[in-house]
Amino acid sequence: MRIKQYITALILCFTVSGVFLTLVPEVVAQPAPTINYQGKLTDASGVAVANGTYNIRFWLLQSTSQATTSAIWTESLTGADQVQVTNGLFSVMLGSTSPLTSVDFNQPLFLGVEIGGTGAAAWDGEMSPRKPLGTVPAAFESFKLGGVASSSFLRSDDADTMAATSASTLLTINQSGSGDIFNLLDGGTEVFTVTDGGNVGIGTSTPNGLLNIYGGTAASNEDGKSIILSAQNAGSGGNNDGGSIFLMPGTKTGTGVTSGVVSIGYTEAEIAAATWLGANALYSKGYGYFVGGYIAGNTTGINWGTSSTFLQGSGTSASTDYIRMGTNSTERFRIDGNGNVGIGTTSPYAKLSVAGDIALTGGIYDNNATLGTTGQILQTTGSGVEWVATSTLGLGGVSSFLGLSDTPGSYTAGSLLFTSGSAVTQDNTNLFWDDTNN
Repeated sequence: MRIKQYITALILCFTVSGVFLTLVPEVVAQPAPTINYQGKLTDASGVAVANGTYNIRFWLLQSTSQATTSAIWTESLTGADQVQVTNGLFSVMLGSTSPLTSVDFNQPLFLGVEIGGTGAAAWDGEMSPRKPLGTVPAAFESFKLGGVASSSFLRSDDADTMAATSASTLLTINQSGSGDIFNLLDGGTEVFTVTDGGNVGIGTSTPNGLLNIYGGTAASNEDGKSIILSAQNAGSGGNNDGGSIFLMPGTKTGTGVTSGVVSIGYTEAEIAAATWLGANALYSKGYGYFVGGYIAGNTTGINWGTSSTFLQGSGTSASTDYIRMGTNSTERFRIDGNGNVGIGTTSPYAKLSVAGDIALTGGIYDNNATLGTTGQILQTTGSGVEWVATSTLGLGGVSSFLGLSDTPGSYTAGSLLFTSGSAVTQDNTNLFWDDTNN
């Protein structure tokens, strides 16, 4: 016979599970969420059913019309889990055999109940009406922590946003121990670190300076990722300067020490107050030149275009130092470590060594800073040169010396020139040299 049942008491107590960003001194076990449900079974006359253990089935549903086959939670208390009924009263902990952990209680829910007798389960249909779930007054506080609504806390298991309208600092993290202050991970790989002491590492978990950005190594057959440092563009609507980028080394204190340096493309920097540039460290796309090492060795320079025009210097040693300039990929000018200048030669052996023709349109000064004049010749003194007049060398005109203007218009091979009065003749037959008085 079908038993008519009445639910005379429904007390619901929730253990609400949540994740909050808090620090606790010890690990506390999280209890399983359960619901305490109490009721009374009577027959159609209102008399309590006989004492015994009964099969009872429960559902949690999202509406009064939802089919029990699509319930979001089901628990059947049968067999060893049958419910003890005494004087019609029973008490169960819903969730004791079928966990409630997957149920979202942040929505309207209804409890469905069905009785299945005392022996083998013989279900007589769901009782009606379904009972909406509520909470006892104390359970309202379970939605808060210390009186603060749960919506005011960040979740660690889902995307969340921290927002506030305050003149105070939004978030403060204070690390009093020796561990890192802050870590960000991507798929378990640490990508951002603030260590104890405040060093910031991007791409490294062990920054060795106030800011250490490390690109690492790309995977096989992949391009390396770039690091971009870009200042802000000026705003429109006026004459406004663009933002600048300043790299300023630290200054020294005391004696016997050096100030910091700025190093670009170079991992070592021993000279204070200097900016170190590695190979091809600076490049100007607009003007087509770059500053940095171009050829092998300790060579630094400025190169234009595809490096066919260059100004370079080398400082490997005092004896081999040089400055050189070139065009069309060929060296044209050099100053060596001894100060010798070479034009057209890479091995100048004097203060000026020229390999090629010289064209002068001006005068030449001697050691006395004197510019030569007409009738003078440049004579070496052994330690320099000076201008001297030809008259001091015993050189005169036609009357005393054979001038070029006195020579014949043509010459005969093997002939000697002789003066004859006011004329010059040549002879190669009447002159005999016997080599007896040499």
